[in-house]
Amino acid sequence: MDNSEQQSPNGLYHFGIQVDNMEETLERIRKHAPEKKIKKRPDGTPFAETRVADPDGNFMDISVHGFMDYKPLK
Repeated sequence: MDNSEQQSPNGLYHFGIQVDNMEETLERIRKHAPEKKIKKRPDGTPFAETRVADPDGNFMDISVHGFMDYKPLK
């Protein structure tokens, strides 16, 4: 999907991490940064289940299943 369709700028605009437990991770985010929105990624997104922003506003994708088996959607 083109970045403009995701309302994101072209170029390096986010990073991703893999976690063992999504609920535990999201609870920690809510505790330390309650003002940050947590957004579920669209169904069918193959590389991350959730998106948040770090304290500086940089997007961060969070995944339990990981990114190494990424295959583009067709």
